[in-house]
Amino acid sequence: MGFIDSHMHTIFLHYSALEELAKNDYEAVVTLAYLPVPFSSPESLKDHFNHLVYEKTRLRRVGITALVGIGLHPRCIPKRLEIEKFLGVIEEFITVADVIGEIGLHVMNDLEVNVLRSQLKIAREHDKPAIIHTPRGKNKIKAIKLTLKIIKDVGISPELIVIDHVSTNPEILNILSREKVYIGFTIQVGKASVDDVIYAIKTHPQLSERILLNSDAGNEPSDYLSVAKTFEKLCEVIGRNVAYHCAIYNARIFFRI
Repeated sequence: MGFIDSHMHTIFLHYSALEELAKNDYEAVVTLAYLPVPFSSPESLKDHFNHLVYEKTRLRRVGITALVGIGLHPRCIPKRLEIEKFLGVIEEFITVADVIGEIGLHVMNDLEVNVLRSQLKIAREHDKPAIIHTPRGKNKIKAIKLTLKIIKDVGISPELIVIDHVSTNPEILNILSREKVYIGFTIQVGKASVDDVIYAIKTHPQLSERILLNSDAGNEPSDYLSVAKTFEKLCEVIGRNVAYHCAIYNARIFFRI
């Protein structure tokens, strides 16, 4: 069983990067919806989803399984267009998607809240896992608290949810240790480090059964091999069983691989 990166944007990666993932024993990657600009029309969203579905073929060529996420990232939400038409595109593609994501909150305005709630309802109705973005910096705690409230309001099982880009802020770890959601650590400069994962496990050992590791590799600087590298470090410091859960086993359970 190989490594699983629970959050990538492979449409931005060169084919040689995919080959290197395969050479480093990656079994699967989760490639999520995201563009660095808002979508201009429902048709442009359809094109993006079709591109993501094509990634299954591209990754299959190197022997890796691609799980495809569809959805509206908060930074991609169109501000002055009929949002229901965009949600209709998600419904249209739901049968070929493995995941709803990347969705979530960034500035936490009413539009983002309503779009997140609508997408979680789609995930609940179709029994799809959802990967939820949280912002960097001081707004992360507020975003996580609001996201957890929306999850409860919608009535989706918390075991279908990943709260992603988690930091080691003690309040955040205490909050999430009481929940049943999965926890995504993005090993990337400005988001989390291997030492952050080690700290979280040492201070809250129960989290090791719900941690997923990812690189968030895409259009920003990142190390697409960070899951494998984190596994090696966790083996040295924490032990192979915990490392296996964080880098492979938990993702297999969550994504039903």
